[in-house]
Amino acid sequence: MACFFLSIQASTQDLHIYYDATSDSIRYVQNGQTLTSPNLKRGKKVFLHVINYNDYLYDLSIHLEEEELNIPSKGLGQMLSLGGNSSALKELMGAAGGVGGDGFSNEKVEWLEDAEAKEVPLGYGQASSEAYNQAYRELSSLYTTTLGRMEAREAQIVETAKDIQTDLKLFQLNNFMGQEIMTLKYNPQLRPDQIKRLSLEYLEQVLGTDNPAKLDLNSVIEKADVQKTLQKKIDQYQRHISNLNKQLLILEIAKDSLLGFPQLPIADQLSLNESFEEAKTRTAAYQDKVAVMESQSETLEDWDLKALMAIRYAYEEIKDHPFTYNYTFTPKADELKLSITLTPNDSARVKNIKPKTLAPLELPVYGGIKVNASLGISFGGYFNRPQAYFHRDSIIRADDKDLFQPIVTSFIHFYRQSQGSVSFGGSFGLGIALGGESSGLQTYFLGPSLIFGKGQRVVMTTGVMGGKVERLAQGYEVGDAFDNGIIPTRSVYDLGYFLGFSFNLAGK
Repeated sequence: MACFFLSIQASTQDLHIYYDATSDSIRYVQNGQTLTSPNLKRGKKVFLHVINYNDYLYDLSIHLEEEELNIPSKGLGQMLSLGGNSSALKELMGAAGGVGGDGFSNEKVEWLEDAEAKEVPLGYGQASSEAYNQAYRELSSLYTTTLGRMEAREAQIVETAKDIQTDLKLFQLNNFMGQEIMTLKYNPQLRPDQIKRLSLEYLEQVLGTDNPAKLDLNSVIEKADVQKTLQKKIDQYQRHISNLNKQLLILEIAKDSLLGFPQLPIADQLSLNESFEEAKTRTAAYQDKVAVMESQSETLEDWDLKALMAIRYAYEEIKDHPFTYNYTFTPKADELKLSITLTPNDSARVKNIKPKTLAPLELPVYGGIKVNASLGISFGGYFNRPQAYFHRDSIIRADDKDLFQPIVTSFIHFYRQSQGSVSFGGSFGLGIALGGESSGLQTYFLGPSLIFGKGQRVVMTTGVMGGKVERLAQGYEVGDAFDNGIIPTRSVYDLGYFLGFSFNLAGK
């Protein structure tokens, strides 16, 4: 019993319709399950969600038409009337330093990789060859370690330069930020999900964060001071270069000391000089970049504080913007037609954007008690078969009449419309017999029915019927003696059974 109750409860969950205004796709969801066809119950709420709807451009209106299936009253009345990767870092390093190449390359100092294993037989004064080899290995290690530190510092310089260049571009475009957001929001060629994604990407770059809640008033005021903001980063850039220069000095000392070994191979000397000159050149290029940054910074104006706050509010607004229209309705008729129209607002009309009507939804509804009529033919017979009486040889005798008779029947049906094309209900009918001795007599019907279809229906009904038949009167029975002329009979109601087929093919 509990399982049955739960299944009934689950089947009556509210229906949700998701209509994508951009792609015209429709999805029906009930009880968390996606349906292939809608399942609307009379009197049960339906939730329509128009998604991907750009309410910056359009006003949305919904027109709901409901129609009852009016079954024509053929029958009873008439019957009654008838009766991120390494390559990217290299690119950034080249852009920041203005020098080609990929940084301080160790390829030109490969001779240092196994420096600790090398032994250079040298002799100065009383020092042993081993002492000079030890000194050679230590200087080689110092040189390679310093190169590594310079590479790490260079990566910091590149990142800082990238950050400064990004800020310079954004600060230069601050006058166009509001217009850019408006352009995105009112672009009819972009889907709402694209508008949201692009707007958030742009605003996150401007604000420097993906969480505007972190930007309190003090943070916004500080960000509005363009000169101060940039100068902090330029100062940081210069500190990195100062540290790089210190490392370059150590590198030069190590280089000169290594070149002091007279038996150092010529190829190694050339590689050592070349790697040092590269480091020196790149350091100078970074230093030259400072002057360019400071020059660009001086041309910028501080941001308007109100404009920056407006950008922050715009971020919060578009981040939570649903681009969805929700509409709730309760079906009260047999069929429902829902039309959605997108009307351009004032901003859209300026762009000469035309109204748009989405494909209508035509939805059948089930449930509710239906009462209507149909006309057809039934085949009925009585439990006690009617007889024709006569007397012969002064004895009352009888012949059986027809086992069944065709009856033109008009039914009234009472049923609850099912989800499918077959409904179960009850029927009451009135019929007029055709042919035979019973022609023209009224017969009454009552029983269950199967209703096939909705507006155009075929109904099969069976059950009991009642009608008048002739029976012997005055206590006579078949086989009694009788010689008084006309056999006395009386018309009485009797019960029988029937199977009827009725139709309503005339439409709605």
